[in-house]
Amino acid sequence: MLRDAIRSLAEAKIAPYAAAVDEEARFPREALDALVSSDLHAVHVPESYGGAGADALATVIVIEEVARVCASSSLIPAVNKLGSLPVILSGSEDLKKKYLGPLAKGDGMFSYCLSEPDAGSDAAGMKTKAVRDGDFYVLNGVKRWITNAGESEYYTVMAVTDPTKRSKGISAFVVEKSDEGVSFGAPEKKLGIKGSPTREVYLDNVRIPADRMIGEEGTGFATAMKTLDHTRITIAAQALGIAQGALDYAKGYVRERKQFGKAIADFQGIQFMLADMAMKIEAARALTYQAAAKSERGDSDLTFQGAAAKCFASDVAMEVTTGRRPAPRRLRLHPRLPGRAHDARRQDHPDLRGHEPGPAHRDGTQPAVGPASKRRGTAAQREAPGVAPGASRCAVSRSCAGERPLRRTSECHRATP
Repeated sequence: MLRDAIRSLAEAKIAPYAAAVDEEARFPREALDALVSSDLHAVHVPESYGGAGADALATVIVIEEVARVCASSSLIPAVNKLGSLPVILSGSEDLKKKYLGPLAKGDGMFSYCLSEPDAGSDAAGMKTKAVRDGDFYVLNGVKRWITNAGESEYYTVMAVTDPTKRSKGISAFVVEKSDEGVSFGAPEKKLGIKGSPTREVYLDNVRIPADRMIGEEGTGFATAMKTLDHTRITIAAQALGIAQGALDYAKGYVRERKQFGKAIADFQGIQFMLADMAMKIEAARALTYQAAAKSERGDSDLTFQGAAAKCFASDVAMEVTTGRRPAPRRLRLHPRLPGRAHDARRQDHPDLRGHEPGPAHRDGTQPAVGPASKRRGTAAQREAPGVAPGASRCAVSRSCAGERPLRRTSECHRATP
């Protein structure tokens, strides 16, 4: 019932504007209005603060169904959760009442400010500082890659309060767009998800009350990491929705396209391709929903499950939309699609390019998968097992160590050392 309701809303009030949002690289105002009017813009907010009180799985389904028609619009509910979850996890009761209520009403969105120009994967190396001054803190620094920056009213900002303690010297604060000294850089020119602005946030002597600190001083980094554990699944949901939308579009196309007197959907080879896509999407969905359940329960292996879901769902979405691994899929079914500006689904490929960095890059997420993901050996040895680093390798066969002749040849097709 939830999925049907969201899909109906998305197809009626979000999908018609998706192509224009992408083409014009503008914020999807129509989607925001539609989601707010249906109380779907921040469903994770607890009922006690005026929200819908949706659990992690319901939130994932909302994001998935919106992403199915517009990836940019799906970042409205996704980033509202990312930005406000630190307040939910660690904020005082007064802070929750002050900010979660307006968020639930749709009076303002939330963004999450962790990354910096020199602190991406090494988030603990951030340089933004917060200095205590009586009953206030004064913040100075630059945050980079901030989703919905300039559109959101509220920002969860991580800043250093004690430089001698590294990660344990980082604290979290709520900064408002209207605070004096807050400004934004120009929107990044991205390959995809162009309707969701990504900008730098500048903090120049931003003076905020001390009671806007989230949790105790020095606990900000721990809150930030816990937040990412719970919200990686929202990015998995976005990838899942993009993949499902691409598959649905491809299924419609192959029924319409005719060759040799019949729809290409009747050819077994096409059916194999569609089945392969559907199989992997369902596997990604199962992993994502399982991670959502673990998030709701607070299971101890959430870090692994959330990171695994995000990595796997992102890979599946890239394969479905681009055929990057192992061979072209949907783009082979509809080869002209990427270059046709008037096709509503044409942005799937660049949207996935925009999706991959996400909150924490896909490759930066892999270390969170845990010890089982460690890759041993040198890069050369991993690429061609049994080949010593620097040795000649066959340019045709990855399994050839450079010495064994290939079938029907007298010499090995060697690559340069």
